[in-house]
Parts: sequence; structure tokens; C-alpha cells
Amino acid sequence: MPLAACATMALTACHLGQTKGGNGDADTLLYSTVVYEDSICTEGNMAYQQFRIDYPLKDENSVVADSIRAWLKHELSLCCYPEMYEVQKPVEDFKGDIRDGDALARHYGSIGTGIMGMLMQPDEEGDMPSGYGNDYQGTITAQTANYLTYTTGYNIYTGGAHGLYIEEETTFSRTDGKRMGWNLVDTINARQALMQCLREGILEYFDGNIKDDEPHTLRDYLFTADLTDLPDDSLLALPSTPPALKPEGVSFVYQQYEIAAYAFGLPSCIIPYEKAKAFLTPEGKCLAGL
Repeated sequence: MPLAACATMALTACHLGQTKGGNGDADTLLYSTVVYEDSICTEGNMAYQQFRIDYPLKDENSVVADSIRAWLKHELSLCCYPEMYEVQKPVEDFKGDIRDGDALARHYGSIGTGIMGMLMQPDEEGDMPSGYGNDYQGTITAQTANYLTYTTGYNIYTGGAHGLYIEEETTFSRTDGKRMGWNLVDTINARQALMQCLREGILEYFDGNIKDDEPHTLRDYLFTADLTDLPDDSLLALPSTPPALKPEGVSFVYQQYEIAAYAFGLPSCIIPYEKAKAFLTPEGKCLAGL
């Protein structure tokens, strides 16, 4: 069955040659926001691919810029649906200039759209899929002389009532380009202090998302409350995604359904450095300037 174009494909570099929050000094990574949009429509059902990523400019030759480019290349390669195509084939690797964010987005975006187009076919009973979608955004949300933090949001739709949204935060060292994660915090020797701060922060998140003023505990919100007899202070586990550094403190994010109902969104908190210094590793303290 032929595919009918439902929307045009647009690839533009927004703010090209400009920066968002940068003035070109040593503490600022220069970047542009690369936007890729493509879609295919078959019998009224649409498959779409969208990227919006803050990408280091071509003349950014720092080690952290190289590290970010390699990481974003891997991230975009995962947005191509290869595991859903019945004839599974490896995604063709991008062999162009990795400094060219436009070309990188065009390469992986077109592969993803093509695979989704193949999936937009009627099944044995003649029913069409309700649609597919990938929406990936990578935004620089913090920059200091020591580190840079990205927030990435990945919205994937494969049918059903709603899609699945995944949000992650990733911190890079400005000095050596190292991608940070759980090595920012001491989950062994300082676990008690870490979990106490995390429980307080997440409880505050939940309380901020309800209307009444009644006192609550984590047991009132978490899935685990119905599955275990553990005391309230043992209910919460570490999130599946690692922490990140922000100007105001250490950020933690739980994904949809990870610890609570979909209606609660992504439970998250930022633990101020005054408290976080009790569980940060030496490397984490150095990057945070503590």
C-alpha cells in the first residue's frame, strides 16, 4: 500500500550562530538548537519523528563538546524503532562529520521515519495501526565552569491511550568531558543520608501535587505500600536514572510508573547542596564547587 505524505519534512538550525545563555567566555559551551521534523500519513493515521537538541557549534573544539556529540549520536540512534520492524536490521551508522548536528539529526530522523512508515500497514484483519511517534528533546539546563547538564525528554507512542515519556538528566565534566551519573553520590558509605534526603524531597513533591492539607507519608503514595510490610523509611528505592547537578542542588527524577501512579507524573526533587554535601563523592563535590 503506498504511503501518502501527510506533512513536509523540515530540517532547520534554530538560533544558528547564536547561543542561549552563553556569551562565549570559558564557562559557556556555544551551541545551536537543531530541529528535525518529519511525518508520514497512511489512511488518516500518522507516524512522526521530531528532534529538538542543543548541539555544540562546529567550531567548539573542547573535550566536553566532543563527548556530548558522541553521546547525542548514540541517543538519536536509539530513536529509530529498529526493534519493532519485523525484519530487524542494524541502524546504519552515521559516517559524516559528527560536528554537523543538522546532518546527524537528518540521518537518524529519516531512518526512524522510514521504519515507522513500514510499520504503518494493515494487519491480517485489515486494521491499521493507530500511529507511531518519536519526540526527542535534549536541552542544556545548567552550565558552570566545572560542569554542564542536559535534560533529555523522550516521548514515544506505539498505540493505546497515551504514549510513554522518559526524562533523564546527564551531567558532563567540563575539564575532561566525562559523563557523570551515580559516581556523583556515595550510595554505599553515605546511603543513609542520601535516602533520608531523597525521601524528604519526594514526599514534598507528592504533597505539592495534591489539593488537601492532610499530613501524608510516602506509604500513602507509593506502589510499594500495598506490596510490603516494610516501615515507611524503607519504602523508597533509588531511581533507575542517575542524579545530575543543577545550580541549586542535586537533581533526582523517577520515571512514569516507577514508584507511583501515572497521574503523579515524574516524581522528582532537587536536594540543596547544603544537605547534599553529606552524600556527594569527592568528585561530585569538586564539580559542584563545594
